[in-house]
Amino acid sequence: FGGGGFFEVKDGLTDDLNLGVKKDSAAKPAPQAQQPAPRVERPASPAAEKVEPITVTPREGETPAEAWNRRFAEAEQDLNSAAVRETARRLMHKQQFDELIGMLQSAIRHGQAQTWMYEAMSLAMQAAGAPQEELERALMSAVDFSEDLGTVMFVAAYMGRVGLEERALSLFRDVAVAVPHRHEPYLHGLTLAQRAGDQDAIQWACLGIVNRAWPKEERAVLDKALRAAEALLIEMRRDGLTETADEFEQALRAAQARDVRIVVTWTGDADLDLLVEEPSGAVCSLRNQRTVGGGVLLGDTYAGGQGAGIDGYREVYECSQGFDGVYRLLLRRIWGKPTAGQATIDIYTHYGTQQETRIHKQIPIGEKDALILFDLAGGRRVEPLDQAQVEQLARAQFEVNREILARQLAQTEDSRASRSLAADRDRRVRAGALPGGPRRGVGFRPVITTLPEGTNFMATAVISADRRYVRVESFPLFSLIGDVTTFNFATGNTGGGN
Repeated sequence: FGGGGFFEVKDGLTDDLNLGVKKDSAAKPAPQAQQPAPRVERPASPAAEKVEPITVTPREGETPAEAWNRRFAEAEQDLNSAAVRETARRLMHKQQFDELIGMLQSAIRHGQAQTWMYEAMSLAMQAAGAPQEELERALMSAVDFSEDLGTVMFVAAYMGRVGLEERALSLFRDVAVAVPHRHEPYLHGLTLAQRAGDQDAIQWACLGIVNRAWPKEERAVLDKALRAAEALLIEMRRDGLTETADEFEQALRAAQARDVRIVVTWTGDADLDLLVEEPSGAVCSLRNQRTVGGGVLLGDTYAGGQGAGIDGYREVYECSQGFDGVYRLLLRRIWGKPTAGQATIDIYTHYGTQQETRIHKQIPIGEKDALILFDLAGGRRVEPLDQAQVEQLARAQFEVNREILARQLAQTEDSRASRSLAADRDRRVRAGALPGGPRRGVGFRPVITTLPEGTNFMATAVISADRRYVRVESFPLFSLIGDVTTFNFATGNTGGGN
């Protein structure tokens, strides 16, 4: 037994463990011997059939590549895709890389291309020591075959690892033009540009990173870009490229401008949360710190946490390039009470530019949330707003689908599959194949605790040895019980109240 809560019930005792009147054991029907169910023979599934690899015997004076080309050309009908995969797997295990390359090229040439073939071909070429031009051509074919930008970035990152930095940087730049709000191309591009020593690419990557806001957990990314930019400026001026360095430094200062910047500060023993709804419909909060509209919640500090500044605690929201429209701010009190029951909010538009404007307000914070609205005119986000709204709806639908899937998986806890898994685990534990003891039932032992409410006072007195002085230590306690969730350990029902 432990100190309260859960305890273990041995096997055989769970039937007698109940919270009502004990049942009469004589009233239980005697168990009947169960007859084994007749075994039904079912035909084997076609998916369970063993897949045989394709074999090719080269003719006299014929290379493996020519033999595979003949084999695919002579096929009266398309070869089984599963057989092609099995053939590639066998050739890779046997380290017959040249023959694998010839087989994959022949399959692609005769219209039997599959998505995995280009990556497999690049791996085989790299293992066989093929020229970089052939490897680049195979990977670019994978880019042409890709259906989304995520696959393109994956191939570009792989190119960077195999020594094709120039082509990888070109792909990352293309992705950055296609989706300007994505930050991944600049992250990978900076590493590749520094490795290749490409000053133009370093400028592009540093400007792309500095032009975006980064939350507190990703501050190291921005620091790395600023250090790389500073080192590049020193190198340019050392090489006599003073004019180019001045232009890059001016571009860096312009990249640090923000269309919207919101700073909420407060003092006292309290925690406030900031939520910002953008014109695209995206909501930036602690649960969604980066939105498709470009907004980023840089992080928060709260009473009892770390990082409190001289001016108190704060939350900061930034949008580097925002859409024109109405922004809605929701300031929510999580717990405690700020000093004087107020928080200070500063709203900047076109922050860091000559057109900068500032709204400074003292917002009362009470039991109800505070809602603030303001307009942004002249935002630098140039793509149509409806595209961002569609993307936000797609992301919201994706989150809903994930939640539905999680609920469906939770419903399978008492399914036949889960019971079979639990029984198999018990057998393996008893056999010694898995550590631990057999699975057992679970019981509950409630622990009753008294919670004081209101104003309480405790005092401790210490008398000196000569009985002339008395030292008193007082402990006032002001407590209030808030929301209470009740739990019926007999039925498992829960309820709530104040």
